[in-house]
Amino acid sequence: MANAEGINPARHEIERQLERMLAHPLFAGSLKKSQVFAFLVRSALDGLKIDQKDIQERCFPDPPYDPGVSHARTNVNALRKTVPEYYASDGKDDPILITLPDPKKNKTASGNEIKLPSGKAYTPAFTYNPRHDIAKQFTLAHHLLRSGPPSQLTAALQRFGRIAERDPEHPDVILAAVHGLSAYLLLDLPLELPREEYIAGAFETLDRLAVSGSDAWRIHMARALLYCCTNNYDEAGKEFAAALALDLAGTLDDSWYAYYLFMSGQEAEAVRLEADSATARIDDPGAQAAYGIMLCKASRFVEAERVLILALDLERNCVMAHYGMVLLYLSTGKHAQAREHTKRLASLLEPEDFEIMMGRLRKVYPEPPVR
Repeated sequence: MANAEGINPARHEIERQLERMLAHPLFAGSLKKSQVFAFLVRSALDGLKIDQKDIQERCFPDPPYDPGVSHARTNVNALRKTVPEYYASDGKDDPILITLPDPKKNKTASGNEIKLPSGKAYTPAFTYNPRHDIAKQFTLAHHLLRSGPPSQLTAALQRFGRIAERDPEHPDVILAAVHGLSAYLLLDLPLELPREEYIAGAFETLDRLAVSGSDAWRIHMARALLYCCTNNYDEAGKEFAAALALDLAGTLDDSWYAYYLFMSGQEAEAVRLEADSATARIDDPGAQAAYGIMLCKASRFVEAERVLILALDLERNCVMAHYGMVLLYLSTGKHAQAREHTKRLASLLEPEDFEIMMGRLRKVYPEPPVR
């Protein structure tokens, strides 16, 4: 299910699954096996490529590493049996699947075994469990939350609401919903109630969650975004600092952190962060568009145009790249070019989404181009 949608579990979901598995008797009954499993998973989450020597030195430091001693290989082979056993029994409906590569299954068409390269033989894979209905729904909601226009953000929040009706205390849903609500507020989308009521309710909900384990970082992130919604960048900065201390990569990777930096007067750092993201995701039109828009907001128009053209070369229908072009050309007085990209936006978006995006432009430019 998750692979078909192109979605992978988030770090916090994998960490929660690891905690769940380590507490199970199949793992808790063997300290060394549990240590090796945790080391493999956390190394993969940190993007580290490890080999047998790394496992040996980390989990079996005494005596010193000896290639002829197979403590690491023995424990990993045992894990390749334990993990399927866990998922065949008590873990069959867990939301996340953590699997270990099996060298015996890597074979050519002629049946010869393929030796996995260093760094791959001990790297676990993470996917959503197609048996778990809430995981399915959460994946779709999270995809809508982070990848689409305003109407998809609304659809994501509605889906989170339906999941919450089934499991009101589900922390993943609560935190993702607060994140989505913050995005809704920061984009200044229309609301049924005064925004202050939504913000107060979200803070109260977060206060009920225990700040521990893998949720601690996300709670700080959620609180930081809510403070951004109130333009209280001093308090937002404190929460972001706490989040950075817990998960540096996760915080830097959240697009709203760059927004906070820009809005709090740290323009150069915001641009640098978006530049790093665009460099790391050179083939991602969305990352290039975000960088181009940030450059435009920083009045670096020549660079912005170059980056936005790259985004459109990667995907000619990239909505945010066309939006960035409209912003760029309005900023530089090139109204004919702005109109061309506005027409393109109108053809790509639902009318409701188009009007919302034009409404955001009208706050800066009284007369944005018409279709």
